Amino acid sequence: MIVAIDVGGTKTRFGLAYSSGEIFTESVMPTPQDSSTALLEVSRELARLSEGMKIDAIGVACPGAIDKPSGMILDAHNVPWRGLNIVQHLGADFDCQVVLENDAAAGGIAEARLGAGCSARLVVFMTISTGVGMSIILDGKLLPTRHNSEGGAQVISLRAASGARLETLISGPAIEQKYGMRASEITDPKVWDEIAQSLSAGIFNIITIVQPDVIVLAGGVSRHYAKFITPLNAHLLQYNSIYPLPEIKQARFVETAPVVGMLLLAQDHIAQARQL
Repeated sequence: MIVAIDVGGTKTRFGLAYSSGEIFTESVMPTPQDSSTALLEVSRELARLSEGMKIDAIGVACPGAIDKPSGMILDAHNVPWRGLNIVQHLGADFDCQVVLENDAAAGGIAEARLGAGCSARLVVFMTISTGVGMSIILDGKLLPTRHNSEGGAQVISLRAASGARLETLISGPAIEQKYGMRASEITDPKVWDEIAQSLSAGIFNIITIVQPDVIVLAGGVSRHYAKFITPLNAHLLQYNSIYPLPEIKQARFVETAPVVGMLLLAQDHIAQARQL
């Protein structure tokens, strides 16, 4: 059995699968806000879900800064977990290998291998939810950058004293703060046009630099893809790109991409271990 955990700002999602990678059990719990008890609560939920069955590997997706060699969560965006060695803790509790990865990286793996980007060689994955995450996938593998790609941290406007970053304009909390409504409550096309305009600036920068074959959008805000894709494409065309623009697709796994990706990465880890 393989287990995947996606730690989010408000909820933590679990997925259990056999070696085939297909999820057969899924569970969601509120993300523990107390870092001193977070690992204990996660272990309890895993024990409940696995029902005593042997776990071969666990994959953990977490937002923000992580230290993969040591297995530490350093500074999880929008999650009050700091300095937690989740790899060591879960490995000891369940006597198995644990793989830690950034949530956007895991989501990109899922969409590049099995989802909306599976027919493309170079995929940019963006998740727009509590925050804005990004990954670049080449031939089904994460591009080996020094740190995580942080597309949400790019500066879009210099009007603010420290610069307005993409995440402060289009994330779920940013939308709610500006319009007084959650994305799911917005029906006015003019509002979605404004959101699309902000998003277009960030996406155009990414396209210009990375030149991907496709961009895949996931996360809670991207559930409303049909409401903003037309104005988004219209705004992108106004930038007069030197090259043809790539297709922008909604993710196949809109909110579960990190879980699916961690199942795949945990499966990769098992396969590599068997070859040694």
